[in-house]
Amino acid sequence: MENFLLILLRAPVRLLNHHPVSSRILPRLAVAFFLLISAACSALPVDFPKSAAAGGISNTSTPEGLDQPESTSLFAPATLLPLDYPEETTLVMKRYPTQTPTTKAESQLPIQNLSTPTPEIQPTPTPRHQMVSDLLFLSNERLMRWDHTTGYLGMLVEGVKSYSASASGREIALLRTREITANGIELFDLDLLDFKTMQLIRLEEKLPRLYSMTISPDGNWIAYILQEESFQIQTARIEQTGSSPTLSLPLTIGDCQPQAEGQCIQLAWSPDSRSLLWNDSRGIWLGTIDKNLSHLVLPAQIEVLDPKGQASMVNVTFGSLSWSPVGRFALTRIIPSAAGVRWQALVDTRAGRLKEIPETHEFSGTAVHVSWGSSGDLWVAHSSDPKTSQAPNIKHWQVIPTNNEWMVLIKEYPLAEIEPPAPTSSPDEILCPEWLAPLDNETYTLGLHSGPAGQSVQLLRLNLKDGHVSLLGLVPAAAQQILWAPDGGGALVLAKISSTGSPGWIYFFPLGDAEPIDLGIVFGPAPRDFTWLPPASRR
Repeated sequence: MENFLLILLRAPVRLLNHHPVSSRILPRLAVAFFLLISAACSALPVDFPKSAAAGGISNTSTPEGLDQPESTSLFAPATLLPLDYPEETTLVMKRYPTQTPTTKAESQLPIQNLSTPTPEIQPTPTPRHQMVSDLLFLSNERLMRWDHTTGYLGMLVEGVKSYSASASGREIALLRTREITANGIELFDLDLLDFKTMQLIRLEEKLPRLYSMTISPDGNWIAYILQEESFQIQTARIEQTGSSPTLSLPLTIGDCQPQAEGQCIQLAWSPDSRSLLWNDSRGIWLGTIDKNLSHLVLPAQIEVLDPKGQASMVNVTFGSLSWSPVGRFALTRIIPSAAGVRWQALVDTRAGRLKEIPETHEFSGTAVHVSWGSSGDLWVAHSSDPKTSQAPNIKHWQVIPTNNEWMVLIKEYPLAEIEPPAPTSSPDEILCPEWLAPLDNETYTLGLHSGPAGQSVQLLRLNLKDGHVSLLGLVPAAAQQILWAPDGGGALVLAKISSTGSPGWIYFFPLGDAEPIDLGIVFGPAPRDFTWLPPASRR
């Protein structure tokens, strides 16, 4: 084609140089030459980018500095289409959620046809799983669930009188109100809620009131007290037969004879779900589930030594019972019937022995709080003593059954220096540490309040490696109970608790810079029976 055009350009020149009438035919030849060149150029192929032919451009705007012609001429497409797309050119392509985003530099290159080749798809990163503990509680006989990370509050089940959760938090036993008969007897249903599938299963119906109803840690047994039947203690197995669980016939493993306040209101499951502990006017009892038997572990009369070293038998009342996480031992408070002092002790459920925990005697104005560690060790929190200038402290004990003393002191943590320091009302103020809970393997959280009439509580973090104590926050109320979230997210603080167990003041204090949350209005009327579930995976 290039040779043909060259011949056309040279032909008129030769013709004009040799023809005698060139002056007359020159104008006509010029017109003919122009028409011939135009026809030849229009036959030339225009090299458009492939994306334009494929419809990959939706807006062919005029480059900056050029005016758009009113009508498109023969050369308009070739003239206005830039070889490199300008920055303001809009490209239309399908957006894939998992495709790597295109940078500005890449967007200036011609886009290949979407059909060939296939775009390289980058894998979507797997979302990180967050371990979150849900809070369960009752409000107006409704079982409620609250997520402290999102603020979500929802109702799970209606008509719930009491509930109990297994150690994993998956199985939740529910005692639900059914009806009142014509002769005035109130009947109940016993249900099981699968917290993973949210399936509600009816285990038994038309039952009398079941007191102290509790599910075993493994979720396979339910124990309760029948007050109308001489305080019989019964157990029933949750059997997985067929498509849904059923409840076996109940078996009576013992009875409870209350005499003082606080007796026959607690059934404590052993960690292996094989035994039950309870206390009554006769002492501490142990029931073996698989043998359907019970026996008296310790009578309500113990031997004590007077200041002169003389032994005597004293009638006592045993307080609440708490199993060691590794079994065998239980923690209890001993309250003599005719004395103004009380102390903490360990109960060996195998040997039927009792051992006083050192330095746990409580007199008026002082307080000692003991709690279990995750490995069966003991944490003993002592209040300050203005008379001796002793600061509040925490002692860590290891329980060794083969040792004559049962316990060996591991370390002592004084709470004298707190950063930043919290204000106190007076130098004579008694500071009492309480509500210890492990945050992780190296950190404990606790509350420090100023005696029984204290008007504030310090939320503290204790570093077990170096003993450093830091202030997490101040609670502007006389807290009566602090429940630390097992996921380490914060603390539920309850104050002004009524006789029915409902707090008049309830806040959640997140660990961090977030502000405390007032839950009094959010949780509805008379919330009670708060339980943190173990941390579960959440996206």
